[in-house]
Amino acid sequence: MPEPSSLHPGLDHDLIARINQHYIHEGPLYGSLPQSEVNADERRELIRVGWIAQNYIDQPVMEPPQHIFDWAAGRITFRDNILHLVAHRFPNAPLLGTQQAILEELIDSAWEQQVDDLRVVLHSWAFASAWAKSSDEEVDLQGRQSFSFYTDQMQKTAQAAFRATVAAPAPDHEFWELVKALEQPTDNKP
Repeated sequence: MPEPSSLHPGLDHDLIARINQHYIHEGPLYGSLPQSEVNADERRELIRVGWIAQNYIDQPVMEPPQHIFDWAAGRITFRDNILHLVAHRFPNAPLLGTQQAILEELIDSAWEQQVDDLRVVLHSWAFASAWAKSSDEEVDLQGRQSFSFYTDQMQKTAQAAFRATVAAPAPDHEFWELVKALEQPTDNKP
């Protein structure tokens, strides 16, 4: 069996190695690359793939394409999308009480699997990630995660993957068989 091809983000492998070795690992410039680590041609190459030159007086850096994924909001959207389809696909299913609790567990389990799969992809496309917290968000410290990507295209693809992740499972997905099992028969005959 042939070996899978390695990731080709559109940057020189030496530049990728330098990014991985020298990006800023803490503080407000986390994920940025000091401009002193790259020459003028490399800076132009980074700008071509979506990096931004930030010429701060005390520390000029190259800022990578970044995106914050809000896992908590994604879970809510995923749940809403599923409940919407449940209402349309199983209009006679009185999902109340225990059935509703089971459905919520099914949704949570499906979401956790979706997120685990997506995080594997995101970590392969990003060279840095950190948990992000807004000033008003003290309860869920792991609700938002910021990723620094090698290229703008990787960031855009990751955003598309997140949108696909929060969508309800496809109609032929096994998830719906589990939901169907919660539906009560219309008559009580054996």
